[in-house]
Amino acid sequence: MKTTLKSIISSIALGFCLFLRPTHAATIAGWSFESLTLGSVNTNAPPDGWLNNIAPETGSGTASGFHAATNTAYSTSTGNNSSKSISANRWSVGDYYQFAISTIGFKDIALSYDQIGTSASPASFQLVYSTNGTDFATFGSAYTVSSNSWISVGSDLSSITDLNNQFSVIFRVMDVSALAINGGSVAWNGADRIDNFIVTATLVPEPSIVTLGVVGGLTCLIAGRRKH
Repeated sequence: MKTTLKSIISSIALGFCLFLRPTHAATIAGWSFESLTLGSVNTNAPPDGWLNNIAPETGSGTASGFHAATNTAYSTSTGNNSSKSISANRWSVGDYYQFAISTIGFKDIALSYDQIGTSASPASFQLVYSTNGTDFATFGSAYTVSSNSWISVGSDLSSITDLNNQFSVIFRVMDVSALAINGGSVAWNGADRIDNFIVTATLVPEPSIVTLGVVGGLTCLIAGRRKH
């Protein structure tokens, strides 16, 4: 009887201990733009500076673009080791690429993306974020874009707990420079491209799961003691 009870407890403990293994980051939204088709010149539609919302290939959300110049041309140019990325010209300070997602059920948000420009496109960009679409905060410092090769931007936002478990989180990659990569003024035909925008996070356990985890932890502890 003792052997059977010990076997049952050990089996339950093993199951709970496996359940309590650390969680890993999951992709909750990812845009590679490989499934997107735009004409060689896709002006803003509707003609108010916006590029239409673009669904991600992984997860859910919408990607958009905004430029003050309503004759901005958006296109799917060659990406970073891929066939497509989003490209836009006619940049002004304050113009941006936008990515909107939901983080309901997730925490420890992080993101990454690739970017490149032509010599006459903006030299500096800044990542900003918002949970209400009105009030935006900057993350980190402005960074410099190259015209020679793609740069990879990675941002660990896990310290910003306001982004956790939110119905809507908006990220913008914003032009913050009237100076071009070549050192002159940004020209109308200066084009910037963005690719592989990926948002990752870890799952937030439901309260019932947390309770189950506590029970599992106690079971692991009991099983451990019974071995001695």
